[in-house]
Amino acid sequence: MKSTTAANVDFFENLTSLPSDIIARIIAYLPRCILPEILSFARIRDIVASDILSAVDITDWTRNCYKNNAARTRASHCICNAFTIKPKNFKLAMDQWHMYPKLLKIGDFSTFQYILETDPEILHKAIHLHGRFHPENIDDPDPSFKLLINSGTRFDSLFLSSFGNVHSLPAITKNLQLSSTILEDYNIGGLKKLSLDMTLHSETEVPYNLYSNMEELHLLLCYPTNMILPKKLRKLIVDTSHENRVAFAPQALFNLEYIKYFQSCMKSLNETRLVTPNLKSLYLSCCHKFSDFGSLKRLKHLQDLKIYDCIYPIDLFNGKAFSELRRFEYTASSIDGKLPNFEVPETFKNLTLTFPANLKVLSINNAMFMKINLNTLKLPTSLTNLKLSNTPLSEGYLYFPENLRFIEIDVPKVSFKSDFQLPRAAVEVTIEADIIIFEGTDFIYNLPEKLSHLTLKAGFKGAIVPLTQKVKWPSSMKYFYLKNFYTDEEQLRLLNLKESNLQTIEIFRGRVKKLPDDLFPVSVKSLSLIRMGIEELPQSFECLQNLHQLYLRFNNLKNVKPVKLPLSNLKYLDLSCSKLRLLSPFLQSNLEEARFDDEITVVTECNWNLNVIDARQMLKKIKGLSLYVDGFHKTLKNISSHSSRLHILDVHDDPFFDEQEYNASLEVVSSCSSEDLYCGSDSDSDEEENERAKKRRKKGNPQ
Repeated sequence: MKSTTAANVDFFENLTSLPSDIIARIIAYLPRCILPEILSFARIRDIVASDILSAVDITDWTRNCYKNNAARTRASHCICNAFTIKPKNFKLAMDQWHMYPKLLKIGDFSTFQYILETDPEILHKAIHLHGRFHPENIDDPDPSFKLLINSGTRFDSLFLSSFGNVHSLPAITKNLQLSSTILEDYNIGGLKKLSLDMTLHSETEVPYNLYSNMEELHLLLCYPTNMILPKKLRKLIVDTSHENRVAFAPQALFNLEYIKYFQSCMKSLNETRLVTPNLKSLYLSCCHKFSDFGSLKRLKHLQDLKIYDCIYPIDLFNGKAFSELRRFEYTASSIDGKLPNFEVPETFKNLTLTFPANLKVLSINNAMFMKINLNTLKLPTSLTNLKLSNTPLSEGYLYFPENLRFIEIDVPKVSFKSDFQLPRAAVEVTIEADIIIFEGTDFIYNLPEKLSHLTLKAGFKGAIVPLTQKVKWPSSMKYFYLKNFYTDEEQLRLLNLKESNLQTIEIFRGRVKKLPDDLFPVSVKSLSLIRMGIEELPQSFECLQNLHQLYLRFNNLKNVKPVKLPLSNLKYLDLSCSKLRLLSPFLQSNLEEARFDDEITVVTECNWNLNVIDARQMLKKIKGLSLYVDGFHKTLKNISSHSSRLHILDVHDDPFFDEQEYNASLEVVSSCSSEDLYCGSDSDSDEEENERAKKRRKKGNPQ
């Protein structure tokens, strides 16, 4: 099998057979931070260079999304929207490729001045120019600011910090953000978005007039204001950290669709003195004293309501208000699920909750101070997404509306009646609680046709009536996780996982001493069997040809016999906390088939009985093996310091460590030559390691 690197080389070489526009599309999906590595492929080099230089952040402060090979696997999560490059390297790239960026970001004055002196045309040819500036000398910001003004540069977006009072601005087309910077006039023609940090303004310096066609305004205030808001404003965000309430000049804003308030002292929406008849989205955050939720009922067209770190609006949805509301999200403090300075009334301990009839998304999180009454709970039939997290439920049974597609339950305790069924529209279902009780099994015999993910995760105890017949899995099902339901071999067989298309199977805690060889589907890519009581493994996992990851943590594998693994795809094997003595039984396939270069990572954390000589033999023979072990053994620690394949984890106590067993395992492999032991060389040359071993023997050093 080819290594990951070789597979990547083949992938990019094969791209050359595609049309240029298709190649460009594929390259555009890759993380920008890895694009320079692809420049080595000559046939696609021009396309890669074009993509790199299309969006550039020029700064002396470069960064990478990864710092080591392990993190590199997470590069797909890179959020770079512009490639970071140093000024001089950028100039070299311009000279080589003769391409100008479409998006150009400049983050400091030294970079800006360098571009002005070397190639100012770059600033004018960029379609989108973003500047972010802080004076080089905060005690005398004028020289820096004059450089901006005199350059005649027109910015698409500009952020200015700590410039104090300024009398004029560079040309700006869309977006201006100011922090510790005060303007004489905020009526800036053409501006679409303005962000003001006004915490250093005096009360008399708060601006009163803004550009009338502005669409988005962000305000960080510390004083009350009578600011007149632009008539065409569509989005307003107001953040205050003071004890004064923020009130605007009384006005009607018919275009305003989104408001977000961070105001600890605001009690009512009426205090803002704004009339917003067409508001669609309202977000109240950290409004600790907000109590007049009735003031929200005049928002007839509200579609999205989010409340964070405020009291729960008990009576808000009584009656027929909010007929257009589609999303309601409530989250108490994310720290402890409590609210500051709030005495919980008795009514919160047995809440009857109602919701608008047309609601589609409902999320209640961290509301540990209240308890939802399941006997009176009626969820809207229109609901498609439901999340109840860290919110207690009363005694009783939880039911789901038929149209629910995405369900996420994470509560202290939840029970389901014998006739419980999953919604027919369900796609992803997660039920997590300290205690989960299923009084029947009908739901698992009638799984929805489109179900792809099912998680049943009990923190302490899961109870379910034993299965009596085989489960039939929908073809769409890809992920199944079962925790703390104490699954035995018979129940494992009746789950009928073999007759599924599952790609990820995770089963935590069970009673399966001897694991049969015919339980799992060929489709499985990640198989996790943790705390299952396994003492004997099947002779082979080779039938699982698509298996990439195998987790056997917290089992009893001290006397395991040789087992054949599917080398074609298996990349990761976790044997942590499994009383492991010998590593070699798990690598027999590599040895028998002479597949010494196949890459595989084996983790043996918390296995103090692991035989060091056996581990060194395997590292010596199998060049593709990367091994993670605890740092309890000095020999392995010393070797790891000059090895890229042997990694030392933090030392953990092994509750299964037995000195007699450890000594016994030493005897099993004690008769071996020092040439057979891995000594830490990262070279693929056995001769190099042999030479080192010979030198050690001459010096009389022990292994």
